[in-house]
Amino acid sequence: DHMVDRLEETLKAQRQFVADASHELRTPLTALGGLIEMLLLGADRGDRATSQRALRSAHREVERLSRLVGDLLTLSRLDARPTVERRPLDLAALVAEVGEQTRFLAGEREVLWQVAGPLPVDGDADRLKQVLLNLTGNAVAFSAKTGQIVLRGERVGSRARVEVADDGAGIDPADLPGIFERFYRGDKSRARRSDGGAGSGLGLAIARAIVETHGGTIAARSVLGQGTTFTIELPLADEPAPATRPDTALATPSEAALRSR
Repeated sequence: DHMVDRLEETLKAQRQFVADASHELRTPLTALGGLIEMLLLGADRGDRATSQRALRSAHREVERLSRLVGDLLTLSRLDARPTVERRPLDLAALVAEVGEQTRFLAGEREVLWQVAGPLPVDGDADRLKQVLLNLTGNAVAFSAKTGQIVLRGERVGSRARVEVADDGAGIDPADLPGIFERFYRGDKSRARRSDGGAGSGLGLAIARAIVETHGGTIAARSVLGQGTTFTIELPLADEPAPATRPDTALATPSEAALRSR
């Protein structure tokens, strides 16, 4: 029976999600337990510098736990209520805003944005910004310290298209089909972040869930050693979006292409 098969698939996915979440939570908890035990046993021998190193490591694990729990809650909310409160907004302005923020976080990397706006859509600005920041955050994390990140926005028929491209290590073709799955991490180049950190494995799953609740699509294409491009498409709204706020005003496409770090 088709309904029984679907129910079994859903239960299997839920069991796998719980198992994966438990594994991801166990890792930072184990690290925290070890650090605390070390301090309790006096392994620092009263040396303040050693104590500080241990406490900084513990703090990083707490932050990692906090991010993971936050991502799990976000996915839980999206699963429970796969809809969003939509309001008219200009996606082009949002791209420019995220470009500005990314520029300050990118270090020596060059950040460019090329937007042909306005791009009026109906959506949740905070959620869509979360998606774009996740993609630009990945671009920063997986590109060289002197790499380039480019955001593009344009109309394609009745849809608004946004791309986030980097010239980093790229994604193995074998890993591409699974990158939007929960807790998925490629074993090769994409697992090695240039910032030395590790993500929760949930960011792209959250991005896909948010985009799909807006009636849109998200996809990735990549060439090993040359970089990765993520593409989002959302339905254009019938009515123009509100005027852009002064602090997120868009440059013309030619000007925006020249604006960088």
